[in-house]
Amino acid sequence: MQATRQPIPWDEAVEVGFDLGASLLKMALRDDAHRIRYASVPIDEGPAVLDRAAGGARLRGAGLTGAGAERAAARLAATSAVRVAEFDAWAQGARVLLRHQSVAVATPFLLLSVGTGTPILRVEDEGVRHVGGSPLGGGCAMVLGAGLAGTASFQELAELAARGDRRHVDLLLGDLYSANDTPLPLEATAAHLGKLPRATEETRRADLCDAIWGLVGDNLGLLCGAVAGREGVTRVVVGGSTVQGNRSLERSLRRMLRAHGLAVHFLEDGAHTGARGALELLGAHSPLRGVPSASADAGPAGPTRC
Repeated sequence: MQATRQPIPWDEAVEVGFDLGASLLKMALRDDAHRIRYASVPIDEGPAVLDRAAGGARLRGAGLTGAGAERAAARLAATSAVRVAEFDAWAQGARVLLRHQSVAVATPFLLLSVGTGTPILRVEDEGVRHVGGSPLGGGCAMVLGAGLAGTASFQELAELAARGDRRHVDLLLGDLYSANDTPLPLEATAAHLGKLPRATEETRRADLCDAIWGLVGDNLGLLCGAVAGREGVTRVVVGGSTVQGNRSLERSLRRMLRAHGLAVHFLEDGAHTGARGALELLGAHSPLRGVPSASADAGPAGPTRC
């Protein structure tokens, strides 16, 4: 959920995939040399970015996806803009990013998209289906961070958590049982934030932040594990703006998903999965109509961030 603040190269001829989420506007840009660049801005800056793209930029085409795609289409009506179904964009973006990572993940796999909230998608070779999800995600973590750790900054919350130890805040099974009293692992969490009522002034903010991301990651991992069992799927791919650069959340998700016997892969540039998919599917649509498709191929060039 951290925006990139580098300038967007509107003076170059580009095609752009826009993913308009609850917190961020994510962009994947492709120039004439087929180079891919990524950028993002807070969603409240999105209208200005779209107006710039529609007004004076050398915009050759735009794929729009996400919750704000319809409103964005009105701002880009005079350009070669198309709407792309959100789940199709995410599935295609995941396929493309996995190929660029040289990671072979056989289908079907579950795609866990951790943003402000968290949908779970089942991705096939040429299709995608929504199979679950949770309102738990970065939005909840930011509120808890502001209330418990005194920070409303995603970057600070993630950086503090990377230095923390949630075991000082969470109540573990090992705090309650001996190894002879339970068949469950003693390091498993019995109650998130369970030691907080007895916290002292020495309880570090870093430990609180690590516990907050642990609450999010553990519960999303439990949910995803249950969905995987129901769907008969053994592989999970994780993306989304809330995971990128967030070692604490990644650690929690990886541990919980592996505990369910699942193979886990984290997408590089996963914050821009939807934007990359919208860019790749741009050629499969007619302007401003957007018939869903998930069969476009990836561009040849690897990404850079602008």
